[in-house]
Amino acid sequence: MGVEIFLNSKALCITYNNILSFKKGKLLISSYDDPKKIIQSCRLKRVRTNLGQRLFRLEPRFAMPIDGLHYLVTFNGTMLNYDVATNTVTVEHVFEKGMKNPLNLCSFVNGKGQREFYYGEYIWNTEKGEVSIYKRIENAWQVVYSFPPATITHIHNIIYDSKNERFFILTGDEDSESAIWVADINFTCVKKIIGNKQKYRSCVAFIEDNDLIYATDTPLENNCIYKLNLSTLESTTICNLPGSCIYGTKIKNSMYFATAVEPDSSLPAWRYRLTRKLGKGIKDRYSHLYALVDEMGGSKEIFKLKKDLYPIWLFQFGNMMFPYNETDELFITTQAVRPKHGVTIRLKNI
Repeated sequence: MGVEIFLNSKALCITYNNILSFKKGKLLISSYDDPKKIIQSCRLKRVRTNLGQRLFRLEPRFAMPIDGLHYLVTFNGTMLNYDVATNTVTVEHVFEKGMKNPLNLCSFVNGKGQREFYYGEYIWNTEKGEVSIYKRIENAWQVVYSFPPATITHIHNIIYDSKNERFFILTGDEDSESAIWVADINFTCVKKIIGNKQKYRSCVAFIEDNDLIYATDTPLENNCIYKLNLSTLESTTICNLPGSCIYGTKIKNSMYFATAVEPDSSLPAWRYRLTRKLGKGIKDRYSHLYALVDEMGGSKEIFKLKKDLYPIWLFQFGNMMFPYNETDELFITTQAVRPKHGVTIRLKNI
């Protein structure tokens, strides 16, 4: 397998034309053919140090293209609209309840050829209030559904099922809140299909025929990749994982899952934020990348990166993330791992 640093910046969107990345408080545009040559840059916020950027979460988590000249970028409590032609950024939406970024964005092209965008609130929610799902409608973000108070802590992901025109919603974090939900296309009917165990606490899932392939995201127990039959709701284990899984991607017919290095969430809040102690479900100090080449169990570890020396929560979990990617190549971006935080790696011949 070939491994190379593709960019010394965090790639957010990669197409065969342009690459949108982030480094030291700036959005950067380069071409796919010559990725290291910066065509233009746009400053989001001036930051003094990389550690300060990590500490205060002054990095976009995700970005997605609206069209060829506009991108949505989640950054520092806002949804930004970046206009490439004018090289300007406008605030399109301000997140509520103290949220910095959603954990994932859901995007797809509907039957009318229009691109739709959704996100679920990813908040601390210590008071167990309501948690909402937002949809982008004519450049504005509107609530399309809210979980009632005392139902969930937050939303991990929303997955669109194009074949059946429905959504699957992944929620957490306590046993009673960890669940997989299904919603109709208008969110008029939202129901839990399975849950109430850490086994159903997930951030990453893919739809394969009549199965949902998902990885668990718990620091409290052992983690696995499961196959959930959507007719019988029978869940079978595909493989074990050495840590919780927060991010994943699909390239052609292969699914990729990255494990996180995260602390022991059973500790008091102040200790949790400073500790280097691993959670029970985290087996070592590496972020591992697993490939699932078929849903029958053809899985293998293909890559790993070691967590750096800084406190795990305070300076971010050790992890691999995946940019929005329209190519057939596999790219990862590094988070709090060696050799360096915030670079983009290309993996070849995997």
